[in-house]
Amino acid sequence: MNYTERVRILEDYIVQLEKLRIEIDYRNEHVPAICKRLSYYSFFGKVYEIYSSNRGISIYEAWERAAEANYAGTALKDEDVRLIMNSGCDLGKTGKTGQSKLIELSLINLREQLCEAREEKKTKGKMVLSLGVITGITIVILLI
Repeated sequence: MNYTERVRILEDYIVQLEKLRIEIDYRNEHVPAICKRLSYYSFFGKVYEIYSSNRGISIYEAWERAAEANYAGTALKDEDVRLIMNSGCDLGKTGKTGQSKLIELSLINLREQLCEAREEKKTKGKMVLSLGVITGITIVILLI
């Protein structure tokens, strides 16, 4: 598992979600319009692309599909992807305050995952590096 990549992806997603929360708090627009504005982030670009090209689906369905397209098969754990998918489950269903609070709850959960990922990187990442060095030294000794 690529521990550094997992940390980077979680950090990036948290920044994107914080930006979404700020946009919801300070703009009087629907979530799809905000996703279009934030489309310079690849995730929101994907959400908007899916939402606008599939009439009749909810923003949450577009969110789920974008999460699967962007994050499935990456260094993220299944729990990380599930949290990303769930962070969009109530968008567009409540008022600005409700959406902001739900995003804040998602951010709390994601930050916990990020702390876990950093700790895992610190402990297991060193172990993997050490094993690689020991394996390399062993191969060199065997070849001599």
